[in-house]
Amino acid sequence: MGGKGGITLKVPRDLTRFEAEISNLADFPFIKLNKNIANAIRNSTLQRFQDEKDPEGEPWQPSERAELNGDKTLSDTARLKNSITTAASVDEAEVGTNTVYARIHQLGGEAGKRNGTMPKRSYLGLSKEDEELVGKMIKAQIKRHLKSKGYK
Repeated sequence: MGGKGGITLKVPRDLTRFEAEISNLADFPFIKLNKNIANAIRNSTLQRFQDEKDPEGEPWQPSERAELNGDKTLSDTARLKNSITTAASVDEAEVGTNTVYARIHQLGGEAGKRNGTMPKRSYLGLSKEDEELVGKMIKAQIKRHLKSKGYK
C-alpha cells in the first residue's frame, strides 16, 4: 500500500479509547471560540487604522489629504474603520466590511477617472502576532473545555 516513497498508517482495531477521547470534544464550544477569535482579529484590524500599517507591519502610503491636513490615512470620516464587523459559526470566524470602497483600499488599483490609481493599503488580514494569538486562544479553550470534563 505504501509503496516506494509512500506512507502507510495502520489503525488499531480497538478504537474504544480514541472514541472516548473524541467524545470529550463533542460539546466543544466552537461558536464561542470563533466569536472570541473574530473579536480579537477585529481589534487587531482596528489597531491597524491607528498605526497606519498593513498586517505585515508595513506602513501605508499616506493619502494626499492626510499629508495636507496632518490627518491619518483611511480615517477621514472613520466610516471604513467603523464598518469592520465580525461573524462566527461552528466552522469559522470572519472579519470584514460591506463598505463599497473597502476593496479598492485593501487591494489598490484603478479607482476611476476622478480618483486615479489608489495604492494598496491592506487593513484586513492576519499578522504573525494574530496567528500566534489565535493559536494561544485555541489551546486555552481546549484546556478549559477538557478541565471542565475532569481532565487536568
